[in-house]
Amino acid sequence: MIARTVTILITLAMLGCNTDGSSTAADSATDNNHDHNQGVETIQATADIQAPDGLSFTSAARVSMALDLSDYPQSKAYLSVYSQYQQTGQGQWQIDYNSRVLGRSLTQQRIQQQLTVAQHIPSLLVVVWFYDQTIAPLMYEIQVAEHRI
Repeated sequence: MIARTVTILITLAMLGCNTDGSSTAADSATDNNHDHNQGVETIQATADIQAPDGLSFTSAARVSMALDLSDYPQSKAYLSVYSQYQQTGQGQWQIDYNSRVLGRSLTQQRIQQQLTVAQHIPSLLVVVWFYDQTIAPLMYEIQVAEHRI
């Protein structure tokens, strides 16, 4: 019984093959109905790609800041700029101090500073901290969208 089963399986496997290596009519009909290029796009050279009007490849925004601290002539201060913060219902700023994008001590009364930030940042919070704790920090929000490169 086992010998018969093996013979039948070998015979069935050989039915699908032609001894001359050609395919049967059923095989060629199946191949003609299958589109091998279905879903394949034509390859385009990089030089041929065109961006639509209005598309900007800029990934950063440049912000120019000008600070005038002449009202605080004897006070040492520190400048911090933050990208993640929110204003509470009481008008206070809740700052994520890990989001600081600029920090520097201020040695002059008038400061010009340029800063480049990622384009996904919509606004920045500029804070001037005074070493004299009797003077409250100065806080300004800058809309980055107005300063895009």
